[in-house]
Amino acid sequence: MTKKNIIFDLDSTFFKINVLHESIFRIISSKPSYILILIYSLFKGKLYLKNIVSNLTNNFDLKKSPVNKFLFKKLNCDYKNNNYYLVSGCSYLYKKKLKKIFPFFIDVFTSTIKKNNTGVIKKKLLIKKFGNKNFTYYGDSFSDIPIWKASKESYLVSRNYLKFKLIKLFVPNLKLVKSEDSLIYNILLLFRPIHWLKSLLIFFPLIFADLNNFSFSLKFLVLNISVLIINSCAIYVFNDLLDFDNDREFMNKKNRPIASGALTVFESLFIFILLISISLLISLNFAVSSFLYLYLFGAILYSLFLKKVFIVDMIALASLFIIRIIIGSDIFSVYLSNEFLLSSFILFFVIVIVKRLSEIRFINNSKLNSSDLKLAFKFYRRPYKSSILRFFLPLALFLHFLFISLASIHIHSITNYDYIYHFLNTKYLAILIIYFWSFVFWIRIIRGLNIEDPMIFFARDKCSIICFFLFVYLINIRYFQ
Repeated sequence: MTKKNIIFDLDSTFFKINVLHESIFRIISSKPSYILILIYSLFKGKLYLKNIVSNLTNNFDLKKSPVNKFLFKKLNCDYKNNNYYLVSGCSYLYKKKLKKIFPFFIDVFTSTIKKNNTGVIKKKLLIKKFGNKNFTYYGDSFSDIPIWKASKESYLVSRNYLKFKLIKLFVPNLKLVKSEDSLIYNILLLFRPIHWLKSLLIFFPLIFADLNNFSFSLKFLVLNISVLIINSCAIYVFNDLLDFDNDREFMNKKNRPIASGALTVFESLFIFILLISISLLISLNFAVSSFLYLYLFGAILYSLFLKKVFIVDMIALASLFIIRIIIGSDIFSVYLSNEFLLSSFILFFVIVIVKRLSEIRFINNSKLNSSDLKLAFKFYRRPYKSSILRFFLPLALFLHFLFISLASIHIHSITNYDYIYHFLNTKYLAILIIYFWSFVFWIRIIRGLNIEDPMIFFARDKCSIICFFLFVYLINIRYFQ
């Protein structure tokens, strides 16, 4: 039986990503000044750009790049019955790496120093190697049309049906290998809808507001919530763009849309720019809280720099929670006392410390050796070591005690409380709820409870939900009588 010659393109075909695009993004995000070198290289031609980019990102680990599962499965099933080749336009510097990573390919062909292995040049190479109409080709772009015309069997790897119909006009025998990744689903996944729960913090100031003398604009509320969610989505996209290499290192993050290759860096960058544009467009045409853009700027600053600085990263993260509460006070025109803001900040700072403790425990429980542990903390982009665990726990306990004290003083200072029976003031019951929740929370933390995201944890935790609504009821019991 004669073996078939089956040819895979690399970018957006066998790999779900485009190596050149991701490498360019790596360079720009780590060294923004290099953008001038990249622009100059582009004017000198795409091949020159590829060589410059591959030289600048030579330590990039191709092994972690997500592959097309359908093609990989096909190759694993019958690689002994067919001859498989990888033919790509990527830089010649990647050739040895690709051969080492994928030994089941009989040979790997890439661009050379002088020839860009795409389009007609790739077609001539394949005809010379295998003969006209004597190979099957899997590709992904319009530049592959000459190759498909010279191939016996032609396959387009894409989720874009319109693209397939357009190319089919030139290549009638073209077949579609549809991507397993849904565009809409992965965009929603990129936006992390469950994290929108954090936007509910804007209602936090209403707990202590005088609802008898309370009024607000529904339109103003809807606009501000919309901009806050849009800004949050933009930050999630931006953060995933910065961290996709690191996310590929971890089981619990490698399936995120950018890290998994379900969305490319250019698609995600376009989505980020679109979200920021929509946010700015709304703010230019309607009145919204100026604190929304303090939150946006702070979150970008956190993603770029602050998250890598010891202690500062936790202060910044706690501050972002507080800014959401301040946005709420601006929307509802509710005054927030210094005691309320300080006690809230300490609470969120404690919660962020607990989140860091969870991350340290997760890495420690991975049973890695000392060198791998250092690598894990590096990839998590946290400026911590496992030894810091001993310092964090007593610090968090002390700050939580400080929060309880400040919250109790603040609640005790509020007047105009109704009484249950003749001897029990509701504010003392509200303080008791805080003590009870704190006790249960810390017992669970000491026993090893891990909190990956604070707001999601509290939204799912029955004890926290019951305590919260009881607390709100007791604080505002006069409105229920």
